[in-house]
Amino acid sequence: MSYSIDLKKRVVNFVRAGGSKAEACRRFSISKWCIDQWCKRDDLAPISPPGRPRKNLDWKTLRKDIMEKPDKALKRTCQRAWSENKRYLV
Repeated sequence: MSYSIDLKKRVVNFVRAGGSKAEACRRFSISKWCIDQWCKRDDLAPISPPGRPRKNLDWKTLRKDIMEKPDKALKRTCQRAWSENKRYLV
């Protein structure tokens, strides 16, 4: 779950102004782990998860390819779609 930047700022400002992290947990209903992480960072914008970005199947290109070469391209197109987007079973 991604919390708003405004909430993150209020929590961090509360802790930096002398409030305890335990009190911030209770007051804002946020886990101590989140508060620890936010207090370590300079930028409170959401962080993207590590790894490669997800690829989505380009349905327009697939449809165009099949329309242009319906018999010849189907098997090759399905194989390409499967190899590029391992999460789609064609």
